[in-house]
Amino acid sequence: MKNLSILLATIVLGAFTTAHGKEMLGAEALMKRMQADLSGGADAGDPMSKFRKAYKSMESGEQEATPEKWLELFDTFLEIPKNQRNRQNYGSDNLQFAGLFKVLPPSAAWPELRALIDKRPEGELRTACLKLLFDVLATTDGDIAASLETFQKSYQRIADGETSTNLDYYMESMLKRVRRADANTARDLVKMLDSVGPGADPFNGYLEVPDLSKVPKEEAKNLLLRILDYHGKVSFENDLDAARMAAVILENPDKLKAPMWELVKTKEDVALFELFLTKPDKERDVWNKSEAKQIYIVGLLAAGRLEDAQAYLLKLRATKGEENISLNSSLVDELSSGQKPEDLFVLFKDLLTKDPGMDVWPVYLDLAARSGKTEEALAFLKAALGNEGDAAVSQDVRESYSKALLESGKTDAAIAFLRGEVARYSAMDAPTEQEAKAFLNSSLRLIRIGTLLGKNDLVEEGFANADKAVPLERKFSSYHNGVDGGYFDLLLEHGKFAEAEEAVAEELVLKSKTEDQNRRDRKTEMTQLVYVYSKAGHHADVIKLLDEGTMWDAGDLSEINNGSIGDTSLYTIAAEAMLQTGQTEKALSIVKRTLAKNPGNDRAYAILLKIGADGTLDLLDQLAAANPFQERPLIWKAQILADQGKLEEAEKTVMAGIGIDPSDGEQGSGDRMRAYEILADILEKRGDGKKSDFMRGVVKAIRISEKADRWWSAGMTGQALALYEEALKEFADAYCIQSRLALRYSDLGNFEKAAEHYQRAFELMPSSFGRVESHCFGCEGAFSGEIAQQIAEQTFEELAEKTPDNPQVFYLLGYLRESQGKEADAAVQYAKAVELDPLYINAWKKLQAVAEAAKLPAEKVDDISLNIYRLDPKAGTLSKMKNLGKLWDTVLAVDAKLAPEETGPLYPLPESKSASEQDRYHDSEDSRQPRNQLAANNLFQSVIRLVENSL
Repeated sequence: MKNLSILLATIVLGAFTTAHGKEMLGAEALMKRMQADLSGGADAGDPMSKFRKAYKSMESGEQEATPEKWLELFDTFLEIPKNQRNRQNYGSDNLQFAGLFKVLPPSAAWPELRALIDKRPEGELRTACLKLLFDVLATTDGDIAASLETFQKSYQRIADGETSTNLDYYMESMLKRVRRADANTARDLVKMLDSVGPGADPFNGYLEVPDLSKVPKEEAKNLLLRILDYHGKVSFENDLDAARMAAVILENPDKLKAPMWELVKTKEDVALFELFLTKPDKERDVWNKSEAKQIYIVGLLAAGRLEDAQAYLLKLRATKGEENISLNSSLVDELSSGQKPEDLFVLFKDLLTKDPGMDVWPVYLDLAARSGKTEEALAFLKAALGNEGDAAVSQDVRESYSKALLESGKTDAAIAFLRGEVARYSAMDAPTEQEAKAFLNSSLRLIRIGTLLGKNDLVEEGFANADKAVPLERKFSSYHNGVDGGYFDLLLEHGKFAEAEEAVAEELVLKSKTEDQNRRDRKTEMTQLVYVYSKAGHHADVIKLLDEGTMWDAGDLSEINNGSIGDTSLYTIAAEAMLQTGQTEKALSIVKRTLAKNPGNDRAYAILLKIGADGTLDLLDQLAAANPFQERPLIWKAQILADQGKLEEAEKTVMAGIGIDPSDGEQGSGDRMRAYEILADILEKRGDGKKSDFMRGVVKAIRISEKADRWWSAGMTGQALALYEEALKEFADAYCIQSRLALRYSDLGNFEKAAEHYQRAFELMPSSFGRVESHCFGCEGAFSGEIAQQIAEQTFEELAEKTPDNPQVFYLLGYLRESQGKEADAAVQYAKAVELDPLYINAWKKLQAVAEAAKLPAEKVDDISLNIYRLDPKAGTLSKMKNLGKLWDTVLAVDAKLAPEETGPLYPLPESKSASEQDRYHDSEDSRQPRNQLAANNLFQSVIRLVENSL
């Protein structure tokens, strides 16, 4: 025992000598040495340290990125043993192979770089890899097939025929993707088809047909005929080829061996679908077949083949293994364009009489509204409730019935019915998952109705039932996603903070008990919990959870980059709590990071103004300069200027903000139209009461319409319509309210009223849109339906003649053409818009979206991408660009102007741990940052991976 004590004492003192006589360092000295090794102090000359030092010097600009220096860096990277290269990707010091292309010289230096590469010894793998990289960089049209084939031959020769199977497969996959529509396309397809023998399946059951648009017409037709011998699933790169294949099949029905369901794309493809039904089906394409069935039914109905549609639907229901086809109300416009709503109403009533389990009740109810048959539909629905033979059928019918009662204005009847429903569910011993969910939904609906009607007894009754339903519904979830969002929001809306706290705590405990670590991330629940405390005003509890909470599954606030509840972010919750508890500097730090990432966050701006720090106006100017298409920095700057009494400057500033996005539709209820509130205050202080009252009327109209949205969402359409009409009395020129009413009246079958509001909405749109327009809730489908498109067509064409210099008119014409599926025409209109206003970023984005379908030249598509990126680097992406030289030069120019974003730790969560080391500070590497754009380009990214796997 004495010897053991001596031994322990010796170890503690760090003076232990091994049996071989070598003295150990001891814990303290050892830790110092390991820290030195990790920081590179022990051997700064090892390959990894050497690479890091050279890379950082070039990245910072201390060392110029010349061709010679870049090649040295490339060689230094390869000195790192291959099994160590990918161990550098933790934290903000991410130095993987792709990082080499963040410090590449400008494109003007690439020919010199290539000349240096050409001087390198032939027969070396790194030389072949470098040649491939710079061949691809030099391309201007993305045609790199020849370069890949050259590299493949070089690799095989250098590897002496011992190429990796995985590399070969990867190479072939890349070649298949990049080969252009030329003679090689036909050659390669023939080669693949020649390999198809009896029973052979060389494509793993899947054949990708490349673009045949540049193959001679007759040759392409023969290729398509040959494809019909193939029995697997087929996909087409070009939609035009798919349409040509459909025509070939209809001309040669006997050649078809098996259905090609993905070719059924529109309601005109009825004959094609019926031909497919005559062929043996291996069910290899279940998803596309399901889509084709729905299209076929719509096609039959639109063509007037009502009896055939009904017979097919009934046949599906009677066939074992066939799914219950769901037709939703969004199809009603398409159906009605071919048939009268009254005829379709009769058809669907007959269909549901024969089989109430059909999932077509929403369509039936919409048709009833459009046909003036709502009372008849309600009576029919009520009778269907007596069918208790199938619980699932009964459940669907019951939900449709409660909605129909509300929509028809029978609120008392709907409440009575819902009360009966929750009583029925509450009495069940073991409800099914569907019944448990319906129990909760019915309870929440009672709460919402009671809230809108101001009936507190109904609200409390709904909560009492919801409290019973939540644990029943939770039993069926093996993966807990947090407290039901609707229930959680209603608890907070009604100030039931203790109940919300308890609900989240139960969810946290359940998730913490799971053995599946991949499903244990508790950030959502912890964010919900701090949100509860924030809403309750318990800011000290928010700080307590941040400082002592053990369930964040993160080591720092920056690791929860996407944490939010609705439009309230975790960052703003934390900042508000710190401000309220006197930690002003920490609050300011978090708010700055928040606004750098989300410059449209009104709550963060409100906290910033409460802090009132020196330099706030400068910060707002910086945010406005960095985000020229975001109006919020200007709006909040105007607020400060107004508070300081600088009214003229404040008015100019807020008007500049309004000019960016006059409709302000991206903001949530209560925040929208904030600029007009500030403007009203400014005008009042300047003595212009008339204009001030007008602006207050604008804001009042929007607030009334937001209230109407809640009534509409709750299903009480009559009350909602009355509120929308009331809103228009305050401000008749609100395009969004006019658009809402048009859509609402259209849904209810009142097409005359709908047309009236469509007309006014479309007339107002050009003056309501800025360079950034954001559609408000309910306005997104303004161009859907035949009536809307006819009115829009006439209105915009007339406006184009009257105001040929207004870019918004041509933007809207493009939007309309795109909605009609006329992408080429849409591209023409969008191009006119950006010609009139080169800064019209939304028009540029829309032009980019239709470019491929409109078959614009690759150079033109590249220029569109570059224009968007120059205007707004945070929103733009260069991932599809073909000309990589232009890409890189633009990136360098943008990078030189942008201030670097702050990254890394923000606020420690000391009692919690990251779920994975790789999650730490994940916001430090943003693919949208300029110098990441080259390596993130789809074409070059694939080549980088190929080279990285080769070396």
